[in-house]
Amino acid sequence: MTTSKSDRNLFNRLLAAFSIILVGGLLIISSVNQTGNKVAHNMDMLVTHQLPQLDAIHALQTNIKKLELELYRYYETTDRQEYQTVWNQYQSEMTQFLTKLDDSFVSIFMGNLTRLDTIANQFDQEMNYASTDWELLRAYLVEARQISKQFDVIVKQEDQNIAKAFKSYVGDTEDVISTMVSAQIIFSVFILVILLIVAILFKKQLKQHAVHQELALYPEQNPHPILKLDTEGNALYLNPAAISLATSLNCISTPLKLLPATILTDINRQSDQGSSYKSAEYPLAQQLFSAQVHRNQGEDYFYAYLEDITDRAEAEKELVHRSTHDLLTQLPNRRQLEDTLKLKTEHAIKNPFAVLLFNVSRLELINASLGHEISDQLLIAISHRLQAYVVQYSAHDLQLYAFESRGWVIVCDHCDQQAEVTALGHELMALFSTPISLGKAEFNISANIGITLYPEGGKTSQDLLRNTDAAMRQGFRDSQAVRLYTQDLTEQASHWLRLEQGLKQALTNNDFLVYIQPKVHANNGHFAGGEALIRWQFEGQWISPAEFIPVAEESGLIHAIGEWVLNTACQQWVDWSKEGLKPKRLAVNVSVQQFVQDDFIDIIKQSLQSTGMVATELELEITEEVASQDPEKIIHTMKGLKELGVRLAIDDFGTGYSSLAYLRRFPVDTLKIDRAFVGTMEVNENNAAIVRMIMSLAKELKLEVVAEGVENKQQQLLLAHLDCDLIQGFYFHKPMDFAAYGELLAQQ
Repeated sequence: MTTSKSDRNLFNRLLAAFSIILVGGLLIISSVNQTGNKVAHNMDMLVTHQLPQLDAIHALQTNIKKLELELYRYYETTDRQEYQTVWNQYQSEMTQFLTKLDDSFVSIFMGNLTRLDTIANQFDQEMNYASTDWELLRAYLVEARQISKQFDVIVKQEDQNIAKAFKSYVGDTEDVISTMVSAQIIFSVFILVILLIVAILFKKQLKQHAVHQELALYPEQNPHPILKLDTEGNALYLNPAAISLATSLNCISTPLKLLPATILTDINRQSDQGSSYKSAEYPLAQQLFSAQVHRNQGEDYFYAYLEDITDRAEAEKELVHRSTHDLLTQLPNRRQLEDTLKLKTEHAIKNPFAVLLFNVSRLELINASLGHEISDQLLIAISHRLQAYVVQYSAHDLQLYAFESRGWVIVCDHCDQQAEVTALGHELMALFSTPISLGKAEFNISANIGITLYPEGGKTSQDLLRNTDAAMRQGFRDSQAVRLYTQDLTEQASHWLRLEQGLKQALTNNDFLVYIQPKVHANNGHFAGGEALIRWQFEGQWISPAEFIPVAEESGLIHAIGEWVLNTACQQWVDWSKEGLKPKRLAVNVSVQQFVQDDFIDIIKQSLQSTGMVATELELEITEEVASQDPEKIIHTMKGLKELGVRLAIDDFGTGYSSLAYLRRFPVDTLKIDRAFVGTMEVNENNAAIVRMIMSLAKELKLEVVAEGVENKQQQLLLAHLDCDLIQGFYFHKPMDFAAYGELLAQQ
């Protein structure tokens, strides 16, 4: 049906094209014929009428000349008889010429001819008188001459008219020829355009014909089953794919079994209301199939198009899983968590719940020191341990979710008691009291848990997650493993964000300051160098480093801030040296995040080169926490720094959990005893014992010892007695700016 309609459309278009060509050709032929007839008529008038008249006029002019000449001859010879004979002959010829002229010309010439004839008669009479008046005769000759000249003017004018008419005829002929040529060109181009259109239509028709042929073969070549069934379900046509499927399922005689069980009823019911279409997905022979069924109104058969969508369904299922699960741990991800919390907050009046955020610290350091593969394995191991606990937990229904890069969220249904959910948090922390083993390595997991209860901790999913995060972060800062959200944490979180923004602005505006706290010899109090300390004034108040350094570490700003302090302190040390002062050894604190950078050695080398700092006078202080990272990598970095000539010190020694075995391998030069032990050693025997132990260890390892936080004379004497090398504290010097420190150097 479609092909016939297409052919009919093509025929109509061709008929219209040829009709246009025929009409255009007839119009051009008619126009050319009319113009040609006009030119032919003009030329006929010129040849048959105007040119003969011109000949007659010229002949008449010649006769007039002859008559004039004959009068002169008669005047000379006085031979009247010959004159009359010749004159009569010329008169007869002139009469014949006049008959060939139009009346308009005859009327023009007759007056002059009559006048000439009158002069000739008078001339003849005068010649016959006995007493001839020769003067009168000459007057007659002059008048005859004037008549002849008038004939000349008339003949010349007529010549010009004939020439002008001929030129006009020639121009008309050229215009006709030009018009005929232009019309021929236009008509030829028009025919070419029509032929091109016809060719395009033919090409399009051929393509459509090829498509129709291909569509005719579509069912046979289609790899998907296609069926044509009557309204009773009997087979009218099955393509090869349908035959193959029906054969494999032993239903070749009843192919209706390839379709959903209710398809026949559905399609017949819908067709009563017009053309019907139905699609369905259904299981068939342990596979998932899709059926598209169509029946036109009034037809007693329908078509069914089948497709095995098992692979596609599995792929879609996998995509859904990927969008709702963490790819590494395979736990439900944040998107699914937020959907769950949104659903729960809408029905939480009947179903109270709690949200716990379990966050592991130092994963970034492990990633930086050991690589992504180890940190990924650690994340998976932590997830498995948490998942095992959630599965066996019976008091409440727990749901575990992966949350960002180093966190997990546990939703506890039907839980609204602070004591109960806090106990749950401590149980989760207890899961990691034993290290996680990965191969031969063991990792002690340091974590914090933040907790919120609905609705106290927030009425939306966003509020709950934000406040749970705030509780976790505050617990980390307060060294509190499990922290329950309270209203004041929101203000603390806002303050934390303000500090972070302030640090960014301070870096841009160079608002930080470097102070230096001198170190002295324990036995005599003589100057021995100093330690560079960062200071920052924000919103009109001095912010303690203990408050803003954790913000810098968590936000990643510590790298830029640490480099700024290092370069500023080294440059000032060089400036003092150029002034002739002796600033001695300068210590600069380095965070763990800085120290585990792959390019940390290059950063120190670049700072030494750019400032001109003497490497042996620079001491880098790192915390004991460094020892808990990858020891081999830490040792490699330390050796690289030692090759530069830089000294190394372990700061706050005794507060961490460093392995003494690794400490023996660390190429450090100095141990710094934390102020927590020094500040009360004279009244607290336990702290005094720790100080003595550190002193003994340092001497055994041949390390220099620096005691921090010396506040009084008694502490100095005790440290000197224990053979401590250097001391540092308010008893001798507070931290001072560059100007005050420069004055101190000048006094040494």
